[in-house]
Amino acid sequence: RAFLAASIKKDPGSVVALVMARLVEAKRRNDWSYEPLSKEHNGKGLGLMEVEAGPRLLWDFLDWALEESKDIPSARRVGQAVSGLCGDYGEALLNLLLDWVSSGTQAHATLVARVLQESQPALIYEHSKFIRDILNAAELVGEEALDEIRSAIAAATHSGIRGGTPGEPFPDDLRMEQHCEQMLATLSRAEPAFDLYDGLLKDARYAIARQRKSKEAIEEEDD
Repeated sequence: RAFLAASIKKDPGSVVALVMARLVEAKRRNDWSYEPLSKEHNGKGLGLMEVEAGPRLLWDFLDWALEESKDIPSARRVGQAVSGLCGDYGEALLNLLLDWVSSGTQAHATLVARVLQESQPALIYEHSKFIRDILNAAELVGEEALDEIRSAIAAATHSGIRGGTPGEPFPDDLRMEQHCEQMLATLSRAEPAFDLYDGLLKDARYAIARQRKSKEAIEEEDD
């Protein structure tokens, strides 16, 4: 990984070509133990979007992957590879995904959904405008595209490690509840993003209530 991170600054095209070759090999093996590329647990990737040719190479990579990933497992590996190449998703990458899917088809939306599923959990807080824009674009593609991208964002949101005091609502759930309430206050029910935030709000409130019930059960046992 250190070698690839250094190499991508000098010859990014060769690094992307290597990732493509590993994706082809993963498809041939049909074995999940073979991982073409993924990001590190700290969210760090190889830094593809930081090099001048990065956006063009990523666009070409997505075009190539569209032809290679005809099934969901392959599409998921592509998502992992994008996160491995780029790390946590920033504005440049997200704008590229929006542009790429906006003129596309259901197949484009499926692939973008798998890419977004590998995003950082904080995406929901960091890029609210993008979330509204990508869901609006997905709606123009079709209902299936909208459902896939909305589900992918929700899955990414829930993918982080949560922690807190036993019996007390987790800080992440309280933060999510507050954020969703704020976002829903700015949205109409007709907007595609409404159902996303409404679903996340219900999940947060369920988790908060479950923790409080756990505390009540502990207190009853002590009594």
